[in-house]
Formats: sequence, C-alpha cells, structure tokens
Amino acid sequence: MPHIDYNLLTLAVGTGSLVLLFAELRSNHVWNRKRTSYELMNETINSGHMTGAMEQLQSQFGCDLLGRKATSAEVAARVKPGSADAQTLDRELIVVLRHLEMVSISMTHGIIDEHIVYDSMRYFFAKIYVSARPFIEKERVRRGDDDVYVQFERYATRWATDAPVH
Repeated sequence: MPHIDYNLLTLAVGTGSLVLLFAELRSNHVWNRKRTSYELMNETINSGHMTGAMEQLQSQFGCDLLGRKATSAEVAARVKPGSADAQTLDRELIVVLRHLEMVSISMTHGIIDEHIVYDSMRYFFAKIYVSARPFIEKERVRRGDDDVYVQFERYATRWATDAPVH
C-alpha cells in the first residue's frame, strides 16, 4: 500500500474548504446586495413618501413628473413666488429627488445593484429628470453647489442615452 502524506492531504482538504467558504461568502454577498436592492426600491416606491409627493404634485399643481406634460419650471411659473403653494411645490419636488438621489448614491457605492434598479426604475429616472431638471438647476444656484442631485442626474442621463446595463 502506498504511503499517504497526511500533511499534503490536510493541505488539500484545508484548501478545498477555504475555496468552498469563499464561494459561500461571495454568494451571500451577492444575495444580500440583491435583497437590499429590492428592499430599498420597495421602500422608495411603496413607503408613500415618494409616491405621495408625486401624487401631491399631480393633484395640487398638475405636475405629472412621469407624463412630461409640463416641466417643474412651467408649473412653478403658474404659482406665485414665495407663496405657500410655491413652498409646497418645492418641498414635494425635494422629497422625490432626495429619494432618487439616495438610490443613486447607493448604486454608486455598491450597496444596491444597478442592474435591478435599471430594470425597475429606469423609466422613473429618465422621465423625472426631464421634468425636474429646471428645479434641479434652480436648487444648485440657490444652494451654491453644482453637486446637488448629481448622482441622480448621472444615472438618469446615462440610462436615457446608453445601452442597457446588462
């Protein structure tokens, strides 16, 4: 019977175990990103904050961010500057854009999966960006910061012009 090198056998079993462990860790990481992506998008859409703000904009101001019937600037032109309505309009636009900026920042840092967001929210990003662009530019001037909503803008413009991310 041939002599068995137990050190070599231990090394081989240990290496195999490490490979399986790393494969399992990688699989868990991928699953956790997908689950986080789903939970964040579900929260964004179903929490009522973003959709409530969009409904408020539609019902109170006739501002349909997804319908491209009027940009935020056209809607703002119908509202008296500095009035309570103007403040409400701005507040609701900020709620929508902050949600989309948070999703964008999470994608940039790999917290959520871009493919999943692209498949489920590309339409929202493109339509809302076109409608809200005048407001975004106004906010940048008001705050003196060109980076306001920059992550959202980056994804919205890239997804509107590029091939799918898949």
